[in-house]
Amino acid sequence: MNEINQNQFAAFLRNRIQTIPWEPWLLLLSGIFMASISWLKWPDLVIDFGEQAYIAWRLSEGAVLYRDIVYFYGPLSSYVHAFLFSVFGPQLIVLIIFNLALVAALTVLIYKLFLFVGSRLSALIAGLTFLVVFAFAQYLWIGNYNFVCPYVYDVVHGIFLSFLSANQYMGLTQNRSTKRLVLLGLFSGLVLLTKIEVSLAWTTAVLIGLFLLFRTWRLTRRELWRYGGLFGLGLLLPFLMFTFYFAFHMGWNQGLQVMFGPWTYVLTTSVKSLAFYKSLMGTNALDKNLIIIFKYLLVWVLFLTALGILNHALRKPLARFPLLGILAIILFLLGLQAFQSDIPWLQLMRPLPLVLLGAAAVLIFKLWKRDHDAPYPGTALVLTTLTLFSTVLLLKIFFNAHVYHYGTALAMPGVLILFKFLIDDLPEKTKKVSGDYLFFKGAVAAGISLYIFTHFLVSAGWYSKKNFPVAANGDRLIGYNPEVIPHGMIFQITLDILNQEMKEGETLATFPTGTLLNYLARKENSIDSISYNPGTWKLLGEQRVLKDLQATPPTYIAIVYHDFLEFGYRFFGKDFGIDIYQWISKDYVSFKVIGHDPLKGKGFGIHLYKLKTAIPVL
Repeated sequence: MNEINQNQFAAFLRNRIQTIPWEPWLLLLSGIFMASISWLKWPDLVIDFGEQAYIAWRLSEGAVLYRDIVYFYGPLSSYVHAFLFSVFGPQLIVLIIFNLALVAALTVLIYKLFLFVGSRLSALIAGLTFLVVFAFAQYLWIGNYNFVCPYVYDVVHGIFLSFLSANQYMGLTQNRSTKRLVLLGLFSGLVLLTKIEVSLAWTTAVLIGLFLLFRTWRLTRRELWRYGGLFGLGLLLPFLMFTFYFAFHMGWNQGLQVMFGPWTYVLTTSVKSLAFYKSLMGTNALDKNLIIIFKYLLVWVLFLTALGILNHALRKPLARFPLLGILAIILFLLGLQAFQSDIPWLQLMRPLPLVLLGAAAVLIFKLWKRDHDAPYPGTALVLTTLTLFSTVLLLKIFFNAHVYHYGTALAMPGVLILFKFLIDDLPEKTKKVSGDYLFFKGAVAAGISLYIFTHFLVSAGWYSKKNFPVAANGDRLIGYNPEVIPHGMIFQITLDILNQEMKEGETLATFPTGTLLNYLARKENSIDSISYNPGTWKLLGEQRVLKDLQATPPTYIAIVYHDFLEFGYRFFGKDFGIDIYQWISKDYVSFKVIGHDPLKGKGFGIHLYKLKTAIPVL
């Protein structure tokens, strides 16, 4: 009788879980919670994010990207934000609200896609992983690596548009619609106007996905030209519109040149030779990284094999008493929790590119082996396309895959795909061996939940250290407590000084970073190079920037401390930008030092200089 009651209770729970649509509500509450604990704490005040705000403000005032401001990425994000500033006024809260809306929309797109290719559980886990591990994350002391105030909006907007395109592709696998095909081309064309890594990844995936889809449609040559032309028309339209825009302002030759500019920057060998990019990809110590990848892969295999053995051993007791499965999973989770501090959570995704590469090869092979007369399943086509996208997106960090830093964006789709395989596909393989997968699937879901929760704790820890307000009203941000990291306090003092001292029409240049000062003080940079890190130094050269400074010297210059140790050239004025600093020393007078002198390399500080000719003679 007791056994019957347990089975009836388990069936009742299963039925209630399957019939109540509780997943969207859980995702909504998770998103609201993550936004609340990280509110206004997302960007870094000194590095990168300030350029995104400054560019949008300058474009909204009539400047032209590439002509008036040097930029190494596509134009789409900058002009979307400029439009928002033109309509609602230049306030950071405008960018924040808009990109929070994109995070919400991307969560919906992710949930729909993974519900299509998987189960409700894997769709829920995909949405939660995106929100907690990626969208609102902070794993390093520096901010910027999230989906609300990122180091560069082009990469997160490109990923959003890729998932929007993938949803159109999903619709095409169910219904041959010319409207969807044009929209797929249009959204894919918009991806091309974002960041190169995302453009390359989605273009590769969608072209292979369309090839497989057209193959299953068994198109005639005329139909192939028609459907291919419709997709190509949508693909080229955004590119042509921006080309016309820049040609109007700069002429046809320059207009075309700036549209292809982001691709040429990627191929520049001087930048790729920097230690930073070699370390990022893992080619700086390839043999060591390959050993780490295979070591972690072996751990993955042994761990999952152990779960499979346990699942097989427990199959008979669980068949008689299903509720024992819940107890076994709880015990497993407690065991993992006991060793939580010993697990290198932030490094667990090192084998991810290799696993996805293998999965993509298997998926394509299975599709290709199918009878040509039998249509490909839509789920298989969409899953293959997503897996290809995720794999190519990881190329920049292929031998050093991680979910922090650039991995916050580049590894996100791949981690979601991996979790889908672990939640849906691997348990089915286990079921074929053991006849049941209750323990295995529950244990994997519990392990992934602990993975998500552990990453949440890291982010929450960093956000708890931030309570110092910088700027005010619609531009308000929250920096670190000065007792932890003094950047926010020094930044605010500097901003107050600039607001008091600078007059209408005076200009400000910041070296090597600190463009957020320009935006918050609403002071233009007199030259088009708004940041000058070692990457810019390699791309543009020092003399080009120096000539611009000499031709249109800014009224004030702020040298902001930052140690570019990862680039191999640590300090501006000592390791790079030496000629520029010597010119500043000759033509400017020291005006104020806030914090440590950045040129001495002893800690964070900002050194203000004023143009000698701008000082009134008494």
